[in-house]
Parts: sequence; structure tokens; C-alpha cells
Amino acid sequence: MKPLVIYHTRTQNTAQVAQVIANALKADLMLVERVTEQNLRGRHLIGLGSGIYWTRLDSRIYATASRLPRDATIFTFATSGFRQQLFVGFYQLRIKKRMARYDIQTVGHWHCPGCDKHPLTRWMGLSRGRPDSRDLDAARSFALRMKRALVATHP
Repeated sequence: MKPLVIYHTRTQNTAQVAQVIANALKADLMLVERVTEQNLRGRHLIGLGSGIYWTRLDSRIYATASRLPRDATIFTFATSGFRQQLFVGFYQLRIKKRMARYDIQTVGHWHCPGCDKHPLTRWMGLSRGRPDSRDLDAARSFALRMKRALVATHP
């Protein structure tokens, strides 16, 4: 069955990245609020993506993670206004722990800056113009690495 890319976006930053990843994988693309048990069944490669909101992915991504097939290979991707690895590390650690709790194999995590449009920080112009074409090329490369990881785990 085709891979599935599930995402949540508030600003369209993550939607751009999700589209590129889904195209590279020839995957189905779905907003997290539209995911059903039937959509998840039989998937061997699933990507979960969201903007990072106060050091975490959207709560619906975590809720969906609890329903994923145990034999699936999972990767995550995110966009955020902050570029510092310290902030990105918080979300990655949280999702790794959650996946481990559900006994799900996670093969990769990817992040890129996205223009921060939160009213409190918008005036700072954090990551203005991002994701850009280099970010989207990096997302495409990441997706192809995840495809190779699937072949390695599900020969």
C-alpha cells in the first residue's frame, strides 16, 4: 500500500513541506483531522508533520500516533519559527518518547524553519521567507532517505 503523509498546519509552512514529501514518496497526503482507522490500516511508511507550537507538535499528531499500526515505519517532520537546534530537540525528544511508548519504530526526524506568524513574535520576522526552495529540496531528499529506510526495514 502507498505511504501516507499526515500533517497539521496553521500557517501553510508545513503544508508546503508535506506536499513535497508526499510527491517524492508517491504517497497519499492527508490533514490530521481527516485521518480514520481505515486510512491507517496496511500502511508500512507513515510521515507525521506539524508546525512546532511552544516546543511541541500539534496535539492531534500525538493522538494519531497512538492509533498507528505497530508494524509501520514512522518519520516526523516539522517547521518552526526558531532555527536553534535546542528548541527543535524538545519536540524530537517528545515524539521519540511517545513512539517508544507505543512500540513504534521511528526512522527519522526532519525540521526546517518556517515563517513565524504568531502575533507575539511576528514583528521579529523570525524565519521570514521560509521554507524556501533549499528547504523544500532538503525535504525531498529526506523523503527519499525515508523510502530507503522502509526498504531496509520491510524487505
